[in-house]
Amino acid sequence: MLGKAIKNEFRNREHTVLVVLALFLAGAIFIRTFNNSEKNESLLIALLVVFVYLGIYISGFVVAFISPIKDFRDRLFKDQGYLTHTLPMNIPTLIGARLIVDLAIMIQLMVAGFIANFLAIKDNDLLDSLIDILKLLKYDTDRGKVIHYFILISILVAVSYLSFIWLFCAAYTVGHSLFNKNKKLISGVAVLIMAFINFCIFKKVLSGYILGEINIESEDALLYLFMGIASVLLLIYVLIVGIVFKKKLNLE
Repeated sequence: MLGKAIKNEFRNREHTVLVVLALFLAGAIFIRTFNNSEKNESLLIALLVVFVYLGIYISGFVVAFISPIKDFRDRLFKDQGYLTHTLPMNIPTLIGARLIVDLAIMIQLMVAGFIANFLAIKDNDLLDSLIDILKLLKYDTDRGKVIHYFILISILVAVSYLSFIWLFCAAYTVGHSLFNKNKKLISGVAVLIMAFINFCIFKKVLSGYILGEINIESEDALLYLFMGIASVLLLIYVLIVGIVFKKKLNLE
């Protein structure tokens, strides 16, 4: 049953992935075209190109962020919710399928982003320039270390991104299932409270590391710690959704 639920999730959400992939590809083609152009010596034009490129990528991430939250609301609370919750599957299967598909889509988008950037950059000038800047700042680094930390930070961003998506889903579930009035207001307050708790946790760990109150031997360990915290928060939000669904479900 889990396999069928995952297949159904992919079928309902694959159009979003295609939209984001199209944006990434458009950005790569745009940068590649500029690199091959004879007009790329102008600093102003170069800055405009960078802003457009960043705008395309930000648009892709905004779509990737809003779409799963909107899909969560539409297929679990709105008119489609009556159909979704009558399917022959239990709540853990339903929630588990969404989480697995969220993870799979995030991996797809990360890989697509790496490929798009690889296609966009003509040579290795960007990576070499970054290494030179780090060396000027007295950081002993090389290409291997830069790539290593880039991968770790990308994984951290992906897990944190998923955690933030499910934070909104959990807040929406609390506001629209446990209360009959002022649902939107309560959901908004729940988002702010959960986000503030997130901020306090990460701020406490980071400040503790900087001040030496938390004994962490390397930057790697700090990144792994943040990954662990983000993963635990993600699990908490998923459990909130599952528990509320099991105890009280209020479809609109």
